[in-house]
Amino acid sequence: MKQYMPNKPIKRGYKIWARSDSESGYLYSFDIYTGKATSTDENSGGLRYRVVMDLCRNVQPYTLMALDNFFTSLPLLEMLHHKNIYAVGAIRVNRKGLPAEITVKRGTRDQMCVKPGEFMFQHAAPISVIKWMDIKDVYVATTAFDPKRVQIMKRKQKNGTKKNIFCPLAIVEYVKNMGGVDRFDHFRSSYSIGRKSKKSWFRLFWFLFEAALINAYILYSQGHVMRNSSHRQFRLRVARGLVNNFSSRKACSTILKNKKGGVYKISDEVRLAKVGVHMPRAGTKRRCRFCSTRTNPKQSKIECSSCKVPLCISPCLERFHLPYMPHNL
Repeated sequence: MKQYMPNKPIKRGYKIWARSDSESGYLYSFDIYTGKATSTDENSGGLRYRVVMDLCRNVQPYTLMALDNFFTSLPLLEMLHHKNIYAVGAIRVNRKGLPAEITVKRGTRDQMCVKPGEFMFQHAAPISVIKWMDIKDVYVATTAFDPKRVQIMKRKQKNGTKKNIFCPLAIVEYVKNMGGVDRFDHFRSSYSIGRKSKKSWFRLFWFLFEAALINAYILYSQGHVMRNSSHRQFRLRVARGLVNNFSSRKACSTILKNKKGGVYKISDEVRLAKVGVHMPRAGTKRRCRFCSTRTNPKQSKIECSSCKVPLCISPCLERFHLPYMPHNL
């Protein structure tokens, strides 16, 4: 299940695809990559196609999806539109099917977008591909927005002044709605609980645990606006609730000593049980386990019916079953 990812800071690990809410970071669904699949969807549309379609299986119609440039492709946008799901995403220049006019490299004669704020687009229903000139070329594909609509943005110049430039609405909305998974990852990295382990599946367990914890905090914060509980405070409250009234110490037998130093063991579960369980009964004459000593031996024919030890009827029978030993106080 572990994958080698040369472009990541940590080269080997689990690869998890995720779909999160763009505003809160709530994790809706995820898919743990286990290797190449043999399904017909992947053979026809590739890995990216299969992952997005699996994650969007329960998405309601007319929902806007913001896609990373790793996933965005023209066949994928067309299929999502067929399912009444709108999409916008940055797209890589080397994707198949992009118009040649859009993919012209900077510095060539045929380049049309030269100054910041200039843009061009190609529309073939239902998909629009937009190229916008900012500091560098930005490529976006969408099925949700009119490529002609623009908004005014401010860009800081080298001399410190700000200049108004035009930006296509599709790019503005993409920047606004992207980053849901990044928000979820930010919650995870803020108070990470993952620990190293020889068992590899522990990593997946900690991911599932943190996902449940983060989703619970998001729902809690939205439902309790007036309480204004921070992420850290919420985690502390959950931790205290999980460990409340818990002790790792196991109940052990109480070692009791009589006055002559003799040791006898009676488990606390037996010795401190309900009063009605410890009834006196007749037995053989033996030395009292509570008050008999070498210099002052005392014997009794009475024994406890539950503990099965000889005890004087009074006061040893009562004192022996107290949580503490009176002669030790």
